[in-house]
Amino acid sequence: MKYLFDTGSIWKMKGDGMMLEKVLDLLKKEKLLAATGGLGLLLGLLCQGYILLFGAEIGVEGNLSKAVSFNVALGMFLLTTALILPFAQLSKRFQQFFRWAYFLASMYSYGLETIQHLRGIDPRFTQYGSTLDQILGMFFGIVAVIMVIFYSLLALFFFRQSVLRVERAGLVIGIRYG
Repeated sequence: MKYLFDTGSIWKMKGDGMMLEKVLDLLKKEKLLAATGGLGLLLGLLCQGYILLFGAEIGVEGNLSKAVSFNVALGMFLLTTALILPFAQLSKRFQQFFRWAYFLASMYSYGLETIQHLRGIDPRFTQYGSTLDQILGMFFGIVAVIMVIFYSLLALFFFRQSVLRVERAGLVIGIRYG
């Protein structure tokens, strides 16, 4: 069996293609984040279907193409996070906290982005929405900042020396500097 990167790589060459089973095994370790990421891809696909049938512009501020790009981007981000999270060697408690915090933040973000655009309102900086819409938009910004802070904390775990003692140290170094 030939290896694409190093002997500890998850991407072992077998015949003509790469083994997808290792990636699926990693996603099974983070089912909640993987499912939430898949939901983002599905929402993006559904919004794109709506655009094909009815167009992207809705109401005064709504633009469903923004919801498509947001949902797909967040979905890909969560799938990537689900793949690298097992390599961070987090404590079980912090990993659960991180997982659930990202799940809740993502569900709020998916909902607000999609629903507000379907209502014809800009989810972030509405000029025509109610006071509640503006408050929800401000909270959306706070949620985004919290997600950045949490991910920065996750990144710090990859700079600990103990993470290099795992079986796939080369992959961890790639995550660290990627």
